[in-house]
Amino acid sequence: MRSSLGNPNSNTLVLLPAQDLIRRAKWLKDMLDHRVLTPRAIQKAGGPDPKTTKKILNAESVSEQALGRLAKALSLQRIEIP
Repeated sequence: MRSSLGNPNSNTLVLLPAQDLIRRAKWLKDMLDHRVLTPRAIQKAGGPDPKTTKKILNAESVSEQALGRLAKALSLQRIEIP
């Protein structure tokens, strides 16, 4: 069985330890504050739905595909997202 971890085309929900999700949420909040962006602006730039972005901000698990879209909207590589 192949892992979908790191595959930006995967809709598989990747479960991480709570501390990793909290770290990702803080990172995204800092990124949005620094760039003065909203979840809606992320969607307009090709990112995930605002509800998905809010899930990340609430330290909830999301799919690799959603993280890939977030990276694209922020002009980052997926590997740069914690």
